[in-house]
Parts: sequence; structure tokens; C-alpha cells
Amino acid sequence: MTEMFNIETFYYQNPWHKGKIPDFTYISRDIMPRVLQWLGEKEILTIVGARQAGKSTLLKAIIRFLLEEENVKGQDIVTSPSAFH
Repeated sequence: MTEMFNIETFYYQNPWHKGKIPDFTYISRDIMPRVLQWLGEKEILTIVGARQAGKSTLLKAIIRFLLEEENVKGQDIVTSPSAFH
């Protein structure tokens, strides 16, 4: 079965495409600098961990870093449909 692309769902899951920066509380963690060093690599970085360990929060922090510090356009950042669920 082929699923149809739903643009409203896409914008809900990727609000930075419409200029919205993720708004949340983030306490800096030791892992953040290590993750950021991989952003320029042409490899895939996978973050795994237990439920409620902060994986989604870390992803939001990376997105906010890209938007605010690296001036990446929101349209250039796409997450998977289940990234924040």
C-alpha cells in the first residue's frame, strides 16, 4: 500500500521549514560537542538509547544549533516522520 504525502503533517513535523525554531528547555550535555563534530561529515550518525533518554531533545538541540549558529536554512533540514513521536 502506498501512503500519500501529507504536507500539513510534514510542516507539523518540520516546523523550521516555515521559520519556527524549536522552543524547548535544553541542559547542555557532554555528548553535544561530540555530536556536532560529525555534522560536517558525509556519514550517517545514529543516536540510540533507552526510552526517555533525551534522543529527541538532542535532535531538537542540533536543529536549533544549525538554525541559529550555523545559519542553515530551515528548508535544508528534514527529519523522519517519527523523529519526535
